[in-house]
Amino acid sequence: MKSRFSSQIPQVRSLVAGISPARNHRMKGRPTVARYGFFGIMVAIVGLGLASCSSSPTPQINSSVLGQQVSASTWTSPGPSTVPSFYNVSYPLKSEPQGTIIRYQQIKGVPGFPGNAKLYRILYYSKDIYSNDIAVSGYIALPNSKAPSGGRPIITWAHGTTGVARICAPSIFTNAPDASGIYLAPDLVTYLNAGYVVAATDYQGLGGPGIHPYLVGQSEGQNVLDAALAARKFPNSDTSNKVVIVGHSQGGQSALFAGQLAPSYASSLNVVGTVAIAPLTEVQEALPVALKLGKGELGLLASAGFAWAKTYHDLPMTSVFYPSAISKITSLETSTCESQVQKGIETMPTSQIILPTFATNPALEAHLRENSPGLIHTNSPILILQGLSDTTIPAILAETFEANQCPQVSDNLALRLYPGATHSGVLRPSAADMLTWISQRFSGQPVTPGCSKVTA
Repeated sequence: MKSRFSSQIPQVRSLVAGISPARNHRMKGRPTVARYGFFGIMVAIVGLGLASCSSSPTPQINSSVLGQQVSASTWTSPGPSTVPSFYNVSYPLKSEPQGTIIRYQQIKGVPGFPGNAKLYRILYYSKDIYSNDIAVSGYIALPNSKAPSGGRPIITWAHGTTGVARICAPSIFTNAPDASGIYLAPDLVTYLNAGYVVAATDYQGLGGPGIHPYLVGQSEGQNVLDAALAARKFPNSDTSNKVVIVGHSQGGQSALFAGQLAPSYASSLNVVGTVAIAPLTEVQEALPVALKLGKGELGLLASAGFAWAKTYHDLPMTSVFYPSAISKITSLETSTCESQVQKGIETMPTSQIILPTFATNPALEAHLRENSPGLIHTNSPILILQGLSDTTIPAILAETFEANQCPQVSDNLALRLYPGATHSGVLRPSAADMLTWISQRFSGQPVTPGCSKVTA
């Protein structure tokens, strides 16, 4: 899909070049950088989509019954507003370790999934940003090959945004027109053929109940790591503790956060590398640019405002939206996926959606800063793959990130640029490089310390 942002690239490049040093923020453990505006980039992201919560009650289950196996299901496309009962759970949960599996279900016949491997939908324990126990859904893919003596390595996959409502969870595997579509991890077949186990989170609030904290790095990173912990605990998975984190687009930001959080949050995992493909890296405010990009972009901006207002206690809906807009935005965000949300918001009067004071909210400023990856040191090697013709997340973002991360935050970061590759198009030309790099990390091949930028 062609980004609506493509015609704005020169404008935003000019903005980046002209940012005053006075607008820069120096953060603890992070060098001073001139960054893109957060919302200026975010509204440009096609496929990073929106975030949501579901305010509808969910049937109560006995959450003390853990590791429950649900009868296997043959794939059929769910209806556009159908969330299977598999995903329902009541809060508060009985406290259990992160990655503990609540229930799982084998799914057969999903288009694009190899018939000689096994696919399981899972519901597992994770944490929200306030340290509460939550249920997060996802899927686990197991190869049919015999596990090596040391166990199977784990790829934990972080997806790009699929939408706003619970129905938009990738593990539902829906192809309904207003849902997320069947969204399997790219190169999944290759991972399975290599003998890797793939763990894929849906993220909090997609599938499972609650709020999806869109682009809240701590939440995303924790969900990604806990999916790997769930794979470790999954019956007959025969995994090792070696993990490589892989994410694309929004998932690229998720992967980077997971990599930096791993030593403190999931110390039992041996994270040997992080791959971020076309990631959102530099998160900083530039509302004037966002608001000039047109009504379609304003729709995405409204969706992001909704997500953060529902995530952060100090950023209520009334500090983001005009009162007359709140009801319709809430209905759209909690009941449909990206394309339908976008169409709905585009029918609203432009001047009656976002409050003008939103741009100067000090709480927003603080949250924008904390959601830039690279605030703390990342111990494991990082590989960033970026298309030079990406009009969704322009390459200058990845280049800025690489230039400002080393060596203070990461002393082993490789950036590879692919001429002519677009946001999704970069997946194909970068696949061989990525798979070689992952294989080297799992085999223990050492990496030369330092940072590099190479054009493929």
